[in-house]
Amino acid sequence: MCEAATCGWSLAREFFWGGRFPEPIAMIDHTAAGLLPANQPEVLHYLHDVLGSVIGLTNSAGTLVERYSYDPYGKTLVERRDPLTGSYELNGADGNFPTWSAFGNPFMWTAQRYDATIGLYHFKYRTYNPVWGRWHQQDPLGYVDGVNLYECVASNPLFWIDPFGLAKIIISVDSGGRAPSGSGSSKGGYGHTWIDVIDDDGTRTGAGFYPGGDGAGKEAVTGKTYPGDYNDDTSEKHHYDDKFEYDVSQEEANKTKEKIKDHKDENPDWSLKHNCTSFACDVAREAGIDIDRDKIRTLGWDDPAKLLKYLREQREKRDKEKNQKDKTEPADGKKGNGSGQTNHDGASSSKECQGNDSK
Repeated sequence: MCEAATCGWSLAREFFWGGRFPEPIAMIDHTAAGLLPANQPEVLHYLHDVLGSVIGLTNSAGTLVERYSYDPYGKTLVERRDPLTGSYELNGADGNFPTWSAFGNPFMWTAQRYDATIGLYHFKYRTYNPVWGRWHQQDPLGYVDGVNLYECVASNPLFWIDPFGLAKIIISVDSGGRAPSGSGSSKGGYGHTWIDVIDDDGTRTGAGFYPGGDGAGKEAVTGKTYPGDYNDDTSEKHHYDDKFEYDVSQEEANKTKEKIKDHKDENPDWSLKHNCTSFACDVAREAGIDIDRDKIRTLGWDDPAKLLKYLREQREKRDKEKNQKDKTEPADGKKGNGSGQTNHDGASSSKECQGNDSK
């Protein structure tokens, strides 16, 4: 090891992060890339849209010094503000694509790192091509999203992001009589709902909430209360009428698993008003998957059959909106795979260095 000064390295940029990954909130530029000379720190603040994409950089005076725009699949355009005229001009070779940040900002579409030299985005596990709307590598988790291992955000980039390209939440619904263990209300034909959490490394955690004790069959839906019980239900092992997949960050996956653990530790009683579907909806909320409970209830209890209908309607609505949008845009063969996101507090920082020689 050696000190930066003796190794010929100098601090180039510092980054400050919010609690969600990735969420750059500020950059300190020590180079001459921006408006100040080298070694005079220039503080810049990030502006984000609803998907987390960076849409602008402001300086300490609040002036928008650089702005960013994207097509639905992330093809990136960067415009720099002319300090003399106040107008914005495309920052690229002769005004052409690809464009790059005049301030050395590497974080753009969905706040991922952009390599302007080759026009690609480097996610944590894979490289993404915004012109193709495809990953350059296959999904490390295999066919969990379908047969296309290169598809990104389920061909729906206006609704979903994929911070890592891997972690997922799966809600599985059996509308009646064929649930994993054949126990509880499901045995009586009243259905069952359970949830899977898939980590970035492919580890799968499944959980289903059941009435324990003698709460088997139809007697479980007579309004009685039973001790809670759990099975490691997963959509890989058991029958379901339909399953609904959501791409999430590993942080959100961890929060979901923690919620499952807390629920097991508390071990609440099972009842109609707190059944398997209630459990799955409560757990999924930790990953930002909000389900309108008023639309899935029957006489005050969360109904698996109504949840199945509701989630199918939501999926059809998203697909319809996507198809309508596709009709208004030129076909370019781009496809896209899917993530709920939540707001988090907290911040962290990181640094980039640049070499002064090739040693």
